Amino acid sequence: MMKIFTTQLNGYFNRISEKEELNIEDGARILAQGLIGDGKLFVHGFQEMEALAIEATKGADALNAELLLSNENLENITSVDRVLVCSRYAHDQEAIELAKAISEKNIPFVTIGALDPKQEGETAANYSDVHIDTKLLKPLIPGEDGERFGFPSTMVGLYAYYAVLFTIKEMMEEYE
Repeated sequence: MMKIFTTQLNGYFNRISEKEELNIEDGARILAQGLIGDGKLFVHGFQEMEALAIEATKGADALNAELLLSNENLENITSVDRVLVCSRYAHDQEAIELAKAISEKNIPFVTIGALDPKQEGETAANYSDVHIDTKLLKPLIPGEDGERFGFPSTMVGLYAYYAVLFTIKEMMEEYE
């Protein structure tokens, strides 16, 4: 089972690296503006994707970012600030509501989450300046009963986050 999980997970990492390369670069550019300029960088994660926000604010490779705790904090955010919003799926209702609120304030922001092409209706990606698709829509391992399990949304989210982080670091080094 672990071999299947590892193989599948590596496949998702490769897809993110290859297919989201431009979005990662564009997202890093937007977020770096909050770190270089007069603004701040805020990060918010929903459900298990809160791990990305904790990594960005308190991890060993933390950005100089602050947690965005709720929509209520938006009154303190201005157009010179930047925001990263992370959710399991781009169609998560809470993520959509936050994305709308940020967009209405004309604050540049980036979203990370799985974008389901079969999902109808709006997504957080509709409102963000850049969306990084984690591509993880279903569990990775098929069980003997036909059910699938092993849904590593945090792991693929962290992979996307680190891709953005490394790109920001490269940009900051060039800026200095």
